[in-house]
Amino acid sequence: MTDALPMTVLRVNHHNPQHIAQRYPYAGYGSNLWMAQITERCPKVELLIAGKLLDHRLDFAKVATITHDKTSTVPVGIYQLTANDIERLDKHEGIGRSYDRVLITAITDDNRALRCFSYIKRDPTLEPPSEKYFAKLLQGYRDWHFDDRRLRHARQRAVDAWAAGAAEREKAATTRVIDAVENVRQKYLAKSASVAWAQGEMFEPVNEPGESACFPAREVEWGKRDGEEYFRKRGHRTWYKYVRNADEEREGWVSGERARNLPGAGAYKPRDKR
Repeated sequence: MTDALPMTVLRVNHHNPQHIAQRYPYAGYGSNLWMAQITERCPKVELLIAGKLLDHRLDFAKVATITHDKTSTVPVGIYQLTANDIERLDKHEGIGRSYDRVLITAITDDNRALRCFSYIKRDPTLEPPSEKYFAKLLQGYRDWHFDDRRLRHARQRAVDAWAAGAAEREKAATTRVIDAVENVRQKYLAKSASVAWAQGEMFEPVNEPGESACFPAREVEWGKRDGEEYFRKRGHRTWYKYVRNADEEREGWVSGERARNLPGAGAYKPRDKR
């Protein structure tokens, strides 16, 4: 009877809980199989029937999720919920953040295809569950009289995958730390350079000629060659070709570009003779 309904999984985060409640029951496969939890989260819940999801397997991405797998099935407990129940459940599941709400087709124990809604985790990276969380699922499987071997196999897959990825995670974590330290170092150097530049202390550029310089006007001496004006930090040798900037002049600064052919000492003339 599976031909009667679509078997595709359809995300319906945007659908109003009232719309969902009127049309679809809820198929739970994780900790909401535990009767004590589902009745606490959804006070008006009604238990309908057990079933299974075809072409899916149970996985743990720290918490339960399902993954498409043509060779497997997932047992589910099917419930009828009110709109208020669905709103509460959406919050618990972190709809749109941790989980997506989806439509999925379950095959009931009496062999009916039933379109239901459920939740699938957004990040499916395998990671083993905590003992406390796993105990909730175990109790839920007992409440529904499901064989818990699938549950234990799913946990073991997550344990194995997590162990296999340990070296890669450690490498990634180390890289993040190194990048963070380098980022802080670069910010510190940039800030230090900025302060030194503003104070006129970076008077000996280390790059190729053409690098710019900026000094307080009171700390420079001037020179002239071939009709062009040059300046240098008092007491230092490197000359810069003056680039006029009205805003800087008003604020008491002079700036320019390092000359490719530095003028000799004879190019210097006192400021009042420029």
